[in-house]
Amino acid sequence: MPARSPKSHAKGPAARAAELGQEALALRRSGKHREAAELLRKAVRLAPGHAALAGNLGNALLALGE
Repeated sequence: MPARSPKSHAKGPAARAAELGQEALALRRSGKHREAAELLRKAVRLAPGHAALAGNLGNALLALGE
């Protein structure tokens, strides 16, 4: 059986959550808080124990008045 390269492995949920968090940060910086909140909700579902993602979601919701 051939060895798999690291790139051939699917990313785990924590890594995907971190990517979503970074995308959301860029959206928030451009004033797109609703879109950022949607991504952050997905990220928190993937990594529920990640406090920074939860805090960022809270900040995005505050910016929306929710």
